[in-house]
Amino acid sequence: MPGTDRTRALRAPRRSARAPECDSGSGTQRDFAGRKFAHLHWYRRLYARALPGFRINAVDPGFTATALNNHTGIGTPAQSAVTVAQIALAIDGPSGRLFDSTGQVGW
Repeated sequence: MPGTDRTRALRAPRRSARAPECDSGSGTQRDFAGRKFAHLHWYRRLYARALPGFRINAVDPGFTATALNNHTGIGTPAQSAVTVAQIALAIDGPSGRLFDSTGQVGW
């Protein structure tokens, strides 16, 4: 339903903060991954501040063996799902943080 409070809350918050700068020139795959990572964490923090009634976190499940990487990952999909589910289903906890299989990551 357009215009409801729920849909308005899920739109990108309007802030004076700017997204991390990214050039549009050609770069290496590693450069792209770094820019993508920076944007992910910028949005995670922005949404966590804009929506204090929600817990907004990011979870890195690790290098998971899937068809996408020809099953070269070191973790199984089930192990990765446990990491994601633990953070998603936690009743209390911080917001605006990054987690991996060992807990909160200080990034």
